[in-house]
Order: sequence, then C-alpha cells, then structure tokens
Amino acid sequence: MTLPLNNPGFTDTEPSKGLINKTFTYIVTLLISIFIAAIISLLIIKDNVNEISDTHDEFLLRKALDTRQESMRSHLKDNAEWGDAYKHLHLNTDVHWAWDKQNLGKSLYDNFGYEGVFVLSPEGSTRYSVVDGKLKLQELERWLDKSTKDRLLHELSIKKGVPVSVLALIDSVPAIVSAQWITTGDDASVQTMPGKPSTMVFIDKLTAKKLLTIGQDDGIQNVRTSSDPATSQIKNQTEFTLSTQNGDVQIIWDGENPGQALIIYFLPLLILSVVLTVSMTVILMRHIMHKARMLDENTFLLEQARLNLITSEKRFRDVSETTSDWFWETDLSLRITWLSGRFSTITGYENSKWIGRRLDELFPTSRGLLQNCVRLRELTERFEFKSCPYIHAQQSTAYCTLLAKLSAQPDGTVVLRGAATDVSLEVEATKRVEFLSRHDELTGLLRSHFRIVGKRMPASVRSQTIASAKTSRRWH
Repeated sequence: MTLPLNNPGFTDTEPSKGLINKTFTYIVTLLISIFIAAIISLLIIKDNVNEISDTHDEFLLRKALDTRQESMRSHLKDNAEWGDAYKHLHLNTDVHWAWDKQNLGKSLYDNFGYEGVFVLSPEGSTRYSVVDGKLKLQELERWLDKSTKDRLLHELSIKKGVPVSVLALIDSVPAIVSAQWITTGDDASVQTMPGKPSTMVFIDKLTAKKLLTIGQDDGIQNVRTSSDPATSQIKNQTEFTLSTQNGDVQIIWDGENPGQALIIYFLPLLILSVVLTVSMTVILMRHIMHKARMLDENTFLLEQARLNLITSEKRFRDVSETTSDWFWETDLSLRITWLSGRFSTITGYENSKWIGRRLDELFPTSRGLLQNCVRLRELTERFEFKSCPYIHAQQSTAYCTLLAKLSAQPDGTVVLRGAATDVSLEVEATKRVEFLSRHDELTGLLRSHFRIVGKRMPASVRSQTIASAKTSRRWH
C-alpha cells in the first residue's frame, strides 16, 4: 500500500479562497442587479409621476377650454334670445341700437375678450359686425373658411338654433366660435315672423395672452401654442394636440416635472447607498479572504499532520507486527485499556479477555513496582522492570521485561503506557549457564560433591554412576 504524500484534492489554488471569490462575485452581482433595478424603478416612477402630472395639467386645460365654451354659449344665449335683439337685428339692422347704445358693441370685447361679433342674415351674409372692439362691417368668411362656416351653420340647424360652439383655426390661432339663432326668447311683446332666423356669432381667439391667463388660473405655467411638434419635443415641453374644424394645433406648457425632484433627492441617496454597500462588502470580503487564507493554511497544516500521523501509525503498526514485543496501556488504577495484536501471539491469551483487567494480575511480582510508578506521577520518567514472570496460556512460566511511561492525554487524563519484551529464552539460558556452572553436565551432581566422593569411589562404581546419569539425562 502506498500512502499519498499530499492532501488529496488540496492544491495551490486555495479552494476556500476560490469559493469565497465565487460567492463574493454572486453577492456583488446580486447587489448591483438590485441597485440597477432600483434605479430603473426610480426612473420609471419619475416618468409615471411626470406623466400623471402632465395628464392632470392636460385635463385642467381641456376643462378650462370647455368651461370657456360654456361661458361663451351662455353669453351668446343672453344676447340672441332677446326680443329687442330680434326686433333690431333680425327684422331690421339697427346699428344705433346695437353699437351706439352698446347693446351688442364694444363691451363684449372689453369684458369678455370676444374679438369677433357677427350678425348673419338668414341667407348667411354679414349684416352687423364688431371686430376687435370696433364697429367694422366684415364678412365672416374673412375669419372662417367657407367649409368651417357651412359646418357651423349646418350643426346649428340640426340643433334647431340652440347655441353651438366649435374650435377653429383663425390665422393659425385657435379660436372658439359660437353661434345661435336670434329669437324673441320669452318676450311675448315681439311677434315672431315666419322664415329663416338670423344668426348671431361670437368668436373668441385663444391668443397667447389668453392662454397664459387660462394656464395661470389653473397653476400651469407658460401655456402657448406651437404649430411645429418637433420644436416642443426638442425643448422637452409638455404638450397635447387640440383638434379644430380646420386643423390641429399643439398646446404646450412648462410641466412641473415633479419626478425630477424625486430624482434629485433620492438618486444621490441611492448612489450613496450603493457606494457604502459596495465598500462595506469589499471590506468584509477582504476580512473574510484573510480568514479564509488562514483557514486554508491551517487546513493544509492539519492535513499534513494527519498524513504524518497516518504514516507514524502505519510505521508503529508495522514495527509492532514484526517485533517480538507487545504494547499495552492502562489507566492509573493499572486496568488495561488497550493491547497490541502481538499480545495474543506472545502470551497465548485473547486481547478481549484482558481488557479491563489489571496488569499486575498478569505480572504479580511487579505489582508493587507498578503501583509505585503510578504513585510517582513523573511524566518524564521511564521505568523498566526486568524479567517479570507470568503464566503463559499453556500454563508454563514465561518472562517479560516491562518498559513503562506515564503519558498525559489531551483531555487532561494520565495513562500508563509501555512495552513488554519476551525474554523467556534469555532467562532459561541464564539459568542453564548458572546450573552448569555448579553441576556436572553428565551427572547433574554438584561439582564439589563429585570431587569429594570421587576420590573414595572405586573406578568401577564411578563408571557405573556416570552411565546411570547419562541414561537418566537421556530420558529427561
């Protein structure tokens, strides 16, 4: 079996750093996406707010124009449904009554701004007219093109003479044109004549001054007209199209642009939040990267220590399996907590049967010595107990030399560890040498006794004795 020399899967690419970089990229991408979405949402909100504001302004302007038309029809009704007007303008054209007495004269221009006041005969020709507050006989066709005039009179006939109003362009200026038949109204003193009635027409030109006034009344700034739509778009002005009988005109104004204020206040705060968030993220990630680098280094060192431990354990296991020694471990009460595999080979006992038993049960002669070793608690001391006898599993006496050392554990406990070397052969050899040094090899008798007895013993007896000794040793 070949052990790996390096950590499998651990390379110089620093996996933790790579993972953190990838995570950081995802987080930054997510934050940027969120902030981009927030900015886009803010811009959309700005546009929506501006659009709502512009729509409201347009509504107010259209409402103001409608109100102006209603007011104009009301004024027209007051003047057209009048017995005196029927008598002096339909039955007869009395300029003195109309102009000199100011019944239908300059006051309409001064009070209401009506640039044109016309009285048309039943045939459609102009009988009486006041232009820009001045008495001036002028055909209506000079103000309105024939098609617009015809549509106006046709609509008036459909509605049986009740006041009608239309929008038209007069010299490229939008204008409100109202018309009504001249009748006696509720005046029973004036007799109605058969035939077509005369028509009274009021014209209110929406000049630049009037548009400014209309806009200011509704809080809308710089209302004006523009015949070129491109100009208003270039200037980024708010606008809407006003449709008239003879063309369209662009009504433009300076919008309040409330969304811009939203951008001015919130966009810098959003950008500041982005900068602060990114900065804090970068600082945090740098700290994390530093910790990750330290973690990778510690992981590498830990892995190297683990590999060294594996190598050391394998080396110890190989040595323990090839040597005649066996290793043991006990707690401070000398109870065996671990035995190496060679224990059963050397002693003949099973390891499991001796786990939990006392070591001095195996070596009774070393009980006092082992207890004294434990009592000393000298962690640096090494103890040796030579030729300790024990009973082999086969009930023969064997000998071991014990080496012991106290060792402190990571959890704070202290254990006794050691090795046992089988020295049975050496002990037997020593005993044999000692025996032969004192006894005759052939007879087994003490050498001193042999010498004393031998001097008095006859040669024949000594020879017989030696032979008997040889026979006895052969049987043993």
